[in-house]
Amino acid sequence: MDVPNRKGLVAVTGCDSGIGFALTNLLLDRGWSVVAGCFSEPPFAPHAHLVCWRLDLRDETGIARFAELVEGLTAHGQRLACLVHNAGEVLAAPVENMPLSGVREVFEVNFFGIYSLSQKLIPRLIRDGGRIIINASLAGRVGLPFFSPYVASKFAVEGFADCLRRELRPHGVRTVVLDTGAVATPIWDGSWTRIKSELLPAVGDRYRGAFERAAESFVRGGNAGMAAERAAGRILRIMEKGNPRSRYFLSDHPLLDRLEATIPGPIMDKLIAKRFGTA
Repeated sequence: MDVPNRKGLVAVTGCDSGIGFALTNLLLDRGWSVVAGCFSEPPFAPHAHLVCWRLDLRDETGIARFAELVEGLTAHGQRLACLVHNAGEVLAAPVENMPLSGVREVFEVNFFGIYSLSQKLIPRLIRDGGRIIINASLAGRVGLPFFSPYVASKFAVEGFADCLRRELRPHGVRTVVLDTGAVATPIWDGSWTRIKSELLPAVGDRYRGAFERAAESFVRGGNAGMAAERAAGRILRIMEKGNPRSRYFLSDHPLLDRLEATIPGPIMDKLIAKRFGTA
């Protein structure tokens, strides 16, 4: 990477498509250097200020190598300005039918991967006065039927982020959580394709109809959400703020999403049952 005359280094996970892909391109255009973690083949054209790395957050060795790469670049004059946790995974099935291996996989990507990578880069972030941005989800505040692995992992991320923020703020590192609503990215169709292939055949008759309706509604809502490029632009503006808040609602309807997260449980149960056809 050619490092002179850049604003600093930003490490981003989940850059194969969607928000991560759009954010990486915006960062490069705005004068940042980027280390982009991609699960599959990197989708970017060569760029003097971009390093792509194959990153599987289920693999602790790979996470350690990604952190070593970031450390190596900062050792050559780059300041680590921000770590953006964007990668995520969605799997869904009724609790009764969800294999524990699937639950563990979602937690490895959505929670343990974030925990591990943060842990490894905290010393550098403290030295450089960097920031951490965690792309969480409204599913970390409102539980949805049949999505227990995803929801539980996002609830865990919310708690982790609160702890991390309170630990690191005295040391000059700001932690920002994005409670992200529907954003139109390939994750929805890709996840539903995998769920239909691997998990739907094991779903029992008592849940099957409701599960299919709920999952299809969830995917439609995701595909109809905020454009990934717009979401990336919001993240970039938050990252560049002099004094960012600890939490932002990232959606086309932030006020409604904020209200939704405060609705009493019994009322929310009825609203979700109506929305997802699980009544």
